[in-house]
Amino acid sequence: MTSKTIWLIAVINKEDENTAFLGVNEYLGIGYIKEVLCKNGYDARIQIAQYDNDYDFRQTISEMPMIIGFNMYSDTYNQVFHLAAQAKMVYPKAYVIIGGPQVNGYEVEILNDHPEVDFIISYEGEYTFLALADRLRENKSLENCEGLTFRSVNGQIVKNKPRKAIENLDALPFPSREIHEKYRQQYLYISGSRGCNGGCIFCGETMARKNAPNVRLRSAKSIVDEIEFLYKKYNMTSFRMTDSTFEDPGERGFKRANEIFDEIISRRLDIGLHLFSRADLVVSEPDAYFNKAYEAGVECFYIGIESGDSGDLHLYKKKSNTDINMQAINKIRAANIHLGMGFICFNPFSTYESLRNNNNFMHESGLGHNFYLLQTRLEVLPQAPIRKKLIEQGLMIGDAGYCTHFYDYHFSDPLVEKFYHIIKRAYTEQPVYYMDTILGMNRVWIKRCLTEEKRLKFDDMYAKFDSLCQEYAEKNFRFFSQCLDLCFHKASDEQIDNLIREYNLNELYQLYLAQYNKINIRVTKERVMYHLK
Repeated sequence: MTSKTIWLIAVINKEDENTAFLGVNEYLGIGYIKEVLCKNGYDARIQIAQYDNDYDFRQTISEMPMIIGFNMYSDTYNQVFHLAAQAKMVYPKAYVIIGGPQVNGYEVEILNDHPEVDFIISYEGEYTFLALADRLRENKSLENCEGLTFRSVNGQIVKNKPRKAIENLDALPFPSREIHEKYRQQYLYISGSRGCNGGCIFCGETMARKNAPNVRLRSAKSIVDEIEFLYKKYNMTSFRMTDSTFEDPGERGFKRANEIFDEIISRRLDIGLHLFSRADLVVSEPDAYFNKAYEAGVECFYIGIESGDSGDLHLYKKKSNTDINMQAINKIRAANIHLGMGFICFNPFSTYESLRNNNNFMHESGLGHNFYLLQTRLEVLPQAPIRKKLIEQGLMIGDAGYCTHFYDYHFSDPLVEKFYHIIKRAYTEQPVYYMDTILGMNRVWIKRCLTEEKRLKFDDMYAKFDSLCQEYAEKNFRFFSQCLDLCFHKASDEQIDNLIREYNLNELYQLYLAQYNKINIRVTKERVMYHLK
């Protein structure tokens, strides 16, 4: 085969209510793969496929490519297979490859079920994709091509051993930002590390770490070089680190985190950062660390709090307890940084006591106005370790393998199951959580960057916003408490319906949206003027 053209297709599922609001998002995985391929002489291109049944590859790809590759996530598996079949029909001589987190552990099953797919690439794809492309072009054997699952000439499926994880992440080129150039993003992702030390029972990363060192770090210089490059090339000032935990692993991770902040400060990069961390790490660091983070432009620390119940935290294999969680929340707020919080109110083994504790914790956390956080339940991905426990206890509803967004399951207590469905219909508007994050980060920027005179213009708007949040935090707390008691005392459906009508929690959305628009429009104008100086 002489063609060296490779198309990488990023599939967007416009129909999934859980992800459609994101619009066109960046995909760093195919961004990295593209740049590695181009660096090695291939003509690699990225195409966004905002999926519908009428998608036409002929309008995208004008000539027979060597490879058409797809990235598959839990919300796009149906769309990917449909498009893969279309691609094979239009370009029968092109090789069809699928990679991404949804394939891991299901490589053989996917090839058995989908003859239109030629190859599966597991875990990190950069060098496996390159090795495969080289072998195909040179007509070489695919045996021992690590990280690859394929069909042999006699039709048997061969799963090669995993490829060793990339340890020197600085050696990778900066990923392509072609998606951003076509569909401008609100912020750009920066991959500063790979792997996680968390080991949570609901996370696919827990399985992935069996095939890789727990955490591998890019250097502070490499990370800030990329931020500065993007800052200058695209005039982008907002960045989200994809690191599962920004400060992992241990002392080495905290040393690098401080070095990143020092690099940003010394280069005088006026940017905003959104970072992910863990509560146990937050409480272990001195206040000076968070003061430096604030100075470097950190506007949000997102913490996987997950629960206000000790039994839930033990089930999830979290490395914190409820006291540590609350200390972490207070510590981040004391540094004038916005707190983003991951929370799982319901899980298959929830009890009256755990739900009451979660409601109390949410009320104390200051995020109780986000009723969405009280509606959350444990999402079980195909690679999540807890899946096995649910199957063993007969709680799993079916076993769809890789063909699912999140597995469905029963609750061990039927009253919890009834209560969950009541809570889901008590608030049916869009979550205010996402607006809450933007307003919180805006508040950090206002305090950090504007003069006192200009900050005063926002005080009244934020005071009304805070009052609204406090009102609905109390309202949500009371509703959840009363509804929980009614349900566990086997109240009638009519009593529950009357309570839902009485509290009318949906009313918050329009009130919140109006205040959000007032603040965000004004902050956006101020940011533009600030950066034009």
